[in-house]
Order: sequence, then C-alpha cells, then structure tokens
Amino acid sequence: MPLFQYKALDADSRFVTGEIEAANPGEAMALLDERGLEVLETTQRRTSHTKKGFSTRRLSTRDVTTFLSELSLVLRSGVPLTEALSLLEQGLPRRLGAIICRVRVDILSGSSLMQALQRHPEAFPDDLVAMVRVAEAGGCLDAVLEEIATQRSRAEALFDKINSSIRYPLFLFCTSIGVLIFFLAFIVPQFSTVINDIGGDPGEFVKTILFLSDALSIYGNEIAILLLMIATIVYLILRKAKARQAIFNKFISLPLIREIAMLHRCALFCRSLSTLLSQGVTLTDSLRVIANLFDGGNGKLEEILMTVRRGSRLSDALSETNFLPSVAVRMLRVGEQTGELAGVAKRTAQLYETKLVNQLNRMTAIFGPAAIIFVSALIGSLIVSIMSALLSVNQMVM
Repeated sequence: MPLFQYKALDADSRFVTGEIEAANPGEAMALLDERGLEVLETTQRRTSHTKKGFSTRRLSTRDVTTFLSELSLVLRSGVPLTEALSLLEQGLPRRLGAIICRVRVDILSGSSLMQALQRHPEAFPDDLVAMVRVAEAGGCLDAVLEEIATQRSRAEALFDKINSSIRYPLFLFCTSIGVLIFFLAFIVPQFSTVINDIGGDPGEFVKTILFLSDALSIYGNEIAILLLMIATIVYLILRKAKARQAIFNKFISLPLIREIAMLHRCALFCRSLSTLLSQGVTLTDSLRVIANLFDGGNGKLEEILMTVRRGSRLSDALSETNFLPSVAVRMLRVGEQTGELAGVAKRTAQLYETKLVNQLNRMTAIFGPAAIIFVSALIGSLIVSIMSALLSVNQMVM
C-alpha cells in the first residue's frame, strides 16, 4: 500500500507533518480529515512494506528499546510529548518511524499515549502499555520510560547470552555434518574403486562408509530434493503457532534444557512483576500482563491469576501450580509478608538471572569442547578407516 507524506494543521492550528498509508491520495485525505487535521499537502513518498500483517523487515525490539530510552531523555529535558515524537521519528528505521508517526498523529487527534501505543502491539506489548497507562495517570512518564528501557535492555542482553550459548555448539554440529558430506562426496570415491577392485573384506565400518558414499553419488539429486521437501514441510508447520508451541514444549522438557527454561522463566516472571508493581500496576493487572508474555505457561498463569483474584496470596498460588522454584516462592512470600513484593521480586530476578548465566556458561564450557571432540573423532575415524583399508589392499598386493 502506498505511503503518503503530509503537511497539515491540527485542531489548535499547529503545523504537523507525518506519513500515512492509503490506497490513493483521496483516501489519504479522508483518513487525515477523520483525525481532525486540515490537510495542506500530501505527497506519495514511497511504498509501504507491510501487507496483510507481514513485513519485508522485521520490527526490531532493540530499535523500540532505543526509542524508549531516547524518548525518556527528551521528555526529561522538558520537550512536549508530540514534539519529542516528531524529533525522534526522523532518525528511526523506516517501519518504526512510520508507527511513531501514526502514534503522534493519534495523540494530536485526542488520544492518550497509552491508547496510541495500544494500536500497535507489534511494537509495544501489553506490559509496556500497562506501565504507560499508570505513568500517564501519575505524571511520571519520563521515569517510567527510562525504567522500561533499562529492563528491556537487561532482557535483551540475557536473550543474547542464551542465543550465543546455543549457537556455538549448533555451529560445530552443522560443521561436522558438512565435513562428513564433503568427505563422502569427494574423498571416499577416490579410494572406493581401488578397494572394490581388490576385493576382500575391508570391515563393516568401511563397507558402511563406501555404501553411503555410493548412495550420495548415485542419488545425490534425489536426496537434495527430499531434504528440500522436508525443510519446506517443517517451515510450513512452524508457521502455525500451535505447532511451534508444541515443539517448544517438547524441547524445554529435555533434561538439561528443562533446568535452563525454569531459570529463565523465573527470572522473566520476577523481573516483569517487579517492574510492573514498582510503577503502580496492581497485582492482578500485573499477572494478566505477564500471562501474555509466556507462550509456554500451559494455562498455569491464568490459574494463578484466578486464585489471586479469589483472595489467595501470590506465593500460595505459585506453590500450588509449581510454576516457579520453591526458593523463589519462599522469597516472594517474604516480600508479601513485609509489603515489599516489588523489591523482593527484583532481587529474586537478579538471583535467578545470575544462576541462568552461570548455567549457560557451564553448558558452553561442556558442549563446546565436546562438539570439537566429536568433529575431530568423526573426521579422524573416517581417515583412519580408509587408510587402514588401503594398507590392507597394499599388503594383499605385495
């Protein structure tokens, strides 16, 4: 859909500029008129990359975090909200800049910041919107935005740590598979003819290698097509949310992954709870927002929310569902008893973030060398087996 740049006057006769998506200039004029703007000029600038909810460039959560941090700084300098948004949107990536432009126009049309952000859940999740609502009511928007940006930065750093711990062993495993395919496709055929012509029994291991090499050379195209079909089917399956969730639940149930997932869940829950409560969000509203953050909660958070609504303590509800480790539940119980639930939840999050980082470091320290040893053993065993077969052939000839 085309993207139009406009210049207009708002209800207070202030000059505003921005961008709007519309099928044609007439529709753009109509949409701007509905927002209460007196249009001075509209120009088609470029084609929008969004269509039916998809985008050629994924909206980066880091860009959103950077925007929130910069917005907090500008607001703290005394700049009005609409002017701050206008100032920042020019330096943002294209898609996020278009969203901020629409947010600013909505605010000029009479919406609150919370209402404007709520219309763009792809950029501003429920927990952020809930805290902005409380911040607008309390008049502390700059402080809340700074807190949100800080917490999001910590979460992103933790996510990067998890990703790096997984990527390294996965890279080594894929490398070993690539080396194996290269060896079977290009190295083994150089010796297979000699071994087959001489005859004799080269051993079961060498026979297996020769069989795989012959199969790869004869049916290479068919194997490639089959793998491509499998990859396509897997891609189509993973596009479905239920399928992704089922695979994710199976994955996090693995022995070592289960412990890491528990630590991450506890750190995320306690960090989100602390952030929401410290900004004045009620406990039930906080739990409702946090429930949307967990795709793998299996309904436990909804059960916890209903239990708390009936008048039970949060710690009792957590204990009944086994959603968090017992140590974390005991710490939150102390926070409830002392009236310092937000502070205790923050310290609990820090404790389990430290545990998670230590666990990831240990996993990397184990799986990294193990993957290297596996690759070395695989290549070494292939070379030794082929060389042993060739030596046997040489002895038979002599």
